[in-house]
Amino acid sequence: MSEISIHLHADLADRLLADRVAGPRALASLARQAIEVVQASGRRIAYAPVALPGGGGCAMSAHGGARGVVVIIDPPGTAIPGRGVVVESDAPRWPNDPRNRR
Repeated sequence: MSEISIHLHADLADRLLADRVAGPRALASLARQAIEVVQASGRRIAYAPVALPGGGGCAMSAHGGARGVVVIIDPPGTAIPGRGVVVESDAPRWPNDPRNRR
C-alpha cells in the first residue's frame, strides 16, 4: 500500500491550527476529501475542489511521489466555481514528447 502525503498551504494550516476545538476536525475532513478524490480519480490530478470548514473552498492537486501520492492543498479561495476534478493525462501530447520513449 502506498502512502499519501498531504501538504497544506501555510495560511490554511495556520488558520486550522488557530482553531483549537474545530481545527483537528477540519483537518480530518480535508484529509478524507483528498483521499476520496485520489481513490476515485487516480494519482495524477491537476485540479480538484475541496470544501473548507465554514463554507469556503480551495483547490488541491496530486502527483505520484517516490513512495506514494503527494497531495497539495492550495490556499483558501483558490477554488474555481463550477470546475470539477481535472485528471492529468499520461498520454503524449505531441509527437516528440519524451513519454513516447518508454
